[in-house]
Amino acid sequence: MKKISCLLIIILSFLLTCKVAVNTAFSKTSRKVGTKTKSTKVQLKEALKLVEQEEYQRATEILESLLPNVQDVASRNRTLYVLGNSFRRQNKWDKAIEYYQQVPADYILWDYIKLHIAESYQAQNDYQNALVWYERFLSDHPKHPTYSFAQYQLALCYMKAENYEAALKIYSQLIDNKLNGYSRAAQYQSGKAYEALGQWQQAYFTYQHVIDRNSSDSMARDALERINALVAAHHHNNIKITRERRLSMGMVLFDAGKYIQARNELGRVVSDYRDDLAGKATYFIAQSYYRQGRYDDAITAYQEIVNFYPTSDYLTRALYQTALCYERKEQLTKAQQLLKDFVAQYSWSAWADNALYEIATSLKHLRQYEDAIKVYTQLTEQYAKSDLVDEARWDIGWCYFKLGRYQDSITSFQTFVTTFPKSKYVGQAQYWVGKIYEKQNELVRAREIYDKIIREHQWYYSIRAVERIQALFASENIGVNENIDISNYRRINATSDSSLWRDMERLDSPRARELIASKAFDDAITELESLAKSGKQNLKQIYYNLILSRQKEKQFYQAYLDGLKLFRLSDLKNKGNASPTEAYKLIYPFYFQDIITKYSTEYGIDPLFVISMMREESGYDVDAISHAGACGLMQIMPGTGADVAQRLKISSFEPTMLFEPETNIQIGTWYMKNLMDTFDNNHALVSGAYNGGPGRMKKWLEELDLSDMDEFIEDIPINETRRHIKKVMDSYYIYKELYPESYALPQISKKP
Repeated sequence: MKKISCLLIIILSFLLTCKVAVNTAFSKTSRKVGTKTKSTKVQLKEALKLVEQEEYQRATEILESLLPNVQDVASRNRTLYVLGNSFRRQNKWDKAIEYYQQVPADYILWDYIKLHIAESYQAQNDYQNALVWYERFLSDHPKHPTYSFAQYQLALCYMKAENYEAALKIYSQLIDNKLNGYSRAAQYQSGKAYEALGQWQQAYFTYQHVIDRNSSDSMARDALERINALVAAHHHNNIKITRERRLSMGMVLFDAGKYIQARNELGRVVSDYRDDLAGKATYFIAQSYYRQGRYDDAITAYQEIVNFYPTSDYLTRALYQTALCYERKEQLTKAQQLLKDFVAQYSWSAWADNALYEIATSLKHLRQYEDAIKVYTQLTEQYAKSDLVDEARWDIGWCYFKLGRYQDSITSFQTFVTTFPKSKYVGQAQYWVGKIYEKQNELVRAREIYDKIIREHQWYYSIRAVERIQALFASENIGVNENIDISNYRRINATSDSSLWRDMERLDSPRARELIASKAFDDAITELESLAKSGKQNLKQIYYNLILSRQKEKQFYQAYLDGLKLFRLSDLKNKGNASPTEAYKLIYPFYFQDIITKYSTEYGIDPLFVISMMREESGYDVDAISHAGACGLMQIMPGTGADVAQRLKISSFEPTMLFEPETNIQIGTWYMKNLMDTFDNNHALVSGAYNGGPGRMKKWLEELDLSDMDEFIEDIPINETRRHIKKVMDSYYIYKELYPESYALPQISKKP
């Protein structure tokens, strides 16, 4: 009996051990499988992060190794799409096509995949396959936001395949649709197709139409080069350039700043003719001299219009410009007389109000304030509908101030605010009323005016109003209005209401969601732009995601513009018209923060002052070029860039390097620090010198009274420079509020 009991115990123990072993093994297997599944998801997430960081090679290595383990259909489709995109971004076209073609046709983004397959074949010069896929895309998706783009690319492929007739048919469709964004480019390409077909005359006329539509861009210059080549090679084929066409060719050169070449072309239009065409050509010859600062030559050319083309539409412009030439030559008496004669004889001219304004402003700068008031008043009465009326009214108040006629100045400014409540000069007028009350020792009334400016967040002047109240309070002259807590005042009108910013990343569109989840930000931009144009209800989420996508694609200028659109949306504001701080950071972003911090630390300047200057100079546009030729983010003139680059020992400097963020920011930051040292670290003076030039700023400091900085700024004779100072200083205040952790003068200072 004992033996049986022992045997049963042994058997039961064995079975229990086996069960434990099986359970343990199963548990380990389960954990292993669970770990493997989790690991795949984690690695997919890591790969997508690498795609977002544009580390495509590392991303594709991970994704290719993971692909066999991705069993979920949705995840597999996304992985294939991401692989195709990542290889495309590396210009590995075969691999891109390989993975794109593995995606099933029912995938939500199959339309974009077809387009990218076509692009990939095109990039490989496999135009036959590219044609097949573009045709397929266009047939399947006639309302796609990239339809016109695909049409244009299809035509280019036909051109490469030497099927010029087929290309011309597509170009014709694009040309007729002026709103597709490809109309003029298609017209230019049509010219090349006609050339290939030996239809020289048709090619010539087509290029001329390109120029006629816009003479001021690179496409116009390219069209002009094609015309010149045609004329040189096929002059025997009756390609004759009419005077009208030669005028348009001259305008291309004029708009490009190639003034000597422009004068050569325009001079051939004039020749011995005395018609309106010759008058117009003569005017732009004169303008070319004016833009070069060759005022005597400009005056001579303007006078030719008066002598030989008295009935020309450009007569009054020539007379007006002649007076401006004498102003630039600082022959102010002569300029004044010419402008007065102009207004008396041509009061009907579209330039008469400008002439009066020039007369009055010149008198103001000569400190002949009584006479200036009379002319400003004449302008407001005689040309009441002029765009210059509100500015003239402001100037009247300012002239009264300079005369010490403070009550007249107050009355003038207050009338101005009532008459032009939406003018950009309202805050300015209110502020100077407050300053006048200070001068009259009516400090309570001054404080009331400043309080109003603060409550209304009147741009740059709200900060100045706070500083005036602080100055008065510090001197114990007045108390601060208990309803205005200026100690916590913020320039931005921000709200802490988180509901306004809730779910900003949420998108109703499944396609847009999939694009962003796949880190396909280039395609997401296309999709979101289309959604924004369609006027969908969740517009703020659309714009927000569009901005984020643009930032990922380094389209910072466009992101800034979309940020302004988002900021203006009513459903992003509370009843007090306040917006979330996050919205402000989209219109005052800190792009290129690492580069700015690096060089501002090296040279000893506040990085927030640098980004403020960048905002007002270029709007964060890497490729910005001004009419004067200033380049890039910090708007550096090529000559200045070359000089600073030599000092900084930047090797092999070329002007094109100013379009590289690192080089542009380094040069711009050094230059700002140089100005800070020159102008005693005064941010307002540096802002003015950066715009108007350090030479002019030194001259103004010699001629104008600096005892009151506000008054000094208003007395600067160049309107653009006055506005620039205020814009930069306003942005600087805002940046200091939005990024307080970055507001500190660097400890290291390498003086220029």
